[in-house]
Parts: sequence; C-alpha cells; structure tokens
Amino acid sequence: MKIGMCMFLWTTAVSKKHEPLLRDIKATGFDGVEIPIFAGTPDDYRKLGDLLDRIGLERTAVSAMGDPAMNLIAADAATRKAGVDYMKWAIDCAQALGASTLSGPLHSTLGSFSGSGPTAAEKK
Repeated sequence: MKIGMCMFLWTTAVSKKHEPLLRDIKATGFDGVEIPIFAGTPDDYRKLGDLLDRIGLERTAVSAMGDPAMNLIAADAATRKAGVDYMKWAIDCAQALGASTLSGPLHSTLGSFSGSGPTAAEKK
C-alpha cells in the first residue's frame, strides 16, 4: 500500500517554493502527493514533476471547473467547448507533471445546477 498527501492542505498552486515542505512530506514517509491543477502551463507542471522526481515523490493530480463559462454539460455549444478546452489543458498539465491519475469533479462546473430534471432529449 502507498500513502499520499493532498497538497490542498497548504495550497492550490504547488511550486518550487514548496520544496522544503515536499521534502518534509517525503521524509515523513509519504510515497506521493496529489497536486492541484488550476492555473499555469504544462511547462510549469513539467518543472514541478522534475522536482518531485528528484525528491522521490510519486504524484497524482486533481482539478475542477469553477468558471460557469466552461461547463461540459451546458446547453450552449461555446460553453461546452470551453469545458473541453479546459479538460485538454488539465490533461496536458497532468501528463507534463507525470501524474498517474487526474481526478476531481470534472463532469460540470462546480455548483452549477439547472434546477430541473433531464429533458426528453437528454434522456434520449
């Protein structure tokens, strides 16, 4: 069994400045960390992945869609496309990080509810 630490305990944007903390996490006996992916570029996550490799920490990634302008289940095609674009970006960042998994509530924008049940077209 392996045990990881979720970096949400400290930050939503892990960077080089967290190196002492990451080294402490490793020294405490953790096998890996869960890295939030909310901003930045794949290159930022590649650099973080290199740092985690040097420390010896495995990693997973977590993300979510918080902007109502990007929602995979929106009625509006442009909003759905923005959600797909966000997912592609998050996947690229997770891959650059070297994460084995990307998780999170990624099905729709957080807290966005229609207030009604599924339509006939959605049921179909």
